[in-house]
Amino acid sequence: MDKLPTARILEQTGKNYVIEAEVYGDGIKMWLLSQGRWVKVLEPAGFAAEIKEELEQMLKNYG
Repeated sequence: MDKLPTARILEQTGKNYVIEAEVYGDGIKMWLLSQGRWVKVLEPAGFAAEIKEELEQMLKNYG
């Protein structure tokens, strides 16, 4: 949460958290991707699709 000052925890299950944060620009996409398998974007759907597309493009580098 130190990287996302507007973040607030909506739900916690064990070591899993659902957070909400107001963010701007592409920096958040780079930061989320740098967290690897430890994060999953749930909403908004358009941003989740952007992350998925980026991951698919990254996989092509190894195929």
